[in-house]
This record gives sequence, C-alpha cells and structure tokens, in this order.
Amino acid sequence: AWEVRLAAADVLGLVRAGNNKEAVAALMRCTQDRRSLVRAACAKALGRLGAASSAETLGNMLEDTEEDVRKEASRALGQLGPCPAAGPAGKRLGHDNPEVRLAAQEALLETKKKVEAMSQDAAPGFAMAAQQAMVS
Repeated sequence: AWEVRLAAADVLGLVRAGNNKEAVAALMRCTQDRRSLVRAACAKALGRLGAASSAETLGNMLEDTEEDVRKEASRALGQLGPCPAAGPAGKRLGHDNPEVRLAAQEALLETKKKVEAMSQDAAPGFAMAAQQAMVS
C-alpha cells in the first residue's frame, strides 16, 4: 500500500550510518510512485541523505505536476549543495512552465543559503572557499 511506501521513505531518509546505496536506490525508484505524497517523501529523504547521485532525478522532479513534489525536490537539491544542484536546477530556469522555473529558482536559493552558512565556518580557508563559490 502507498502508506507503507510513504513510511518507508520517511525512515530511509533518517538512515545516516553505514552504506546508504540501497536506501538511495530504493528512494530513487519511489520517485516515480503514482502518489504525490510518496514522491515528495522520497525527494525529502534523498535530500536528508545528501545523495549527490540523485541530483538529476531531483531535477526531473522539479517538473512534477504536483506542487508539493516540486517544493520537496527543490529543497532536496538545495541540501545537496551547489555542485550537484546547479546543473539540474539551472537547466530548468528557462522551462516553459513558470511553476517549474520557480522550483528551479528555489533550489538554487537553497544552495545559496547552504553556501552562506558554510561561509561562517571558522576553519581557515573553508570560509574563503565558500565565499568564492557564491560568486562563481
């Protein structure tokens, strides 16, 4: 049932220890679920896991017909950081659908917030690298 898939996506997004390859693979399969709640939960979980390999899938989810899925996908892309998110989100900035363009802009804004937070790091060189990433 879809409720089980929804609960599984939520739990898999909390798995941080050990090898997450199986969790990421399962979540990526569920991004095609017919229920938007399940697709949104999968996007959220992929973002929590920081699954850079899911960037293109999350980018595709920016084009989902359901707003909740697009929002979770944009947040998840933002959680991946600027490098994985830039390509998939940037490709959709010129999309015909204004809702897809908005989701792409939100994803890029999330990455900017992450970089800004990293620029506050006290480690020598880390803050400078983060600040340079913001102007690139």
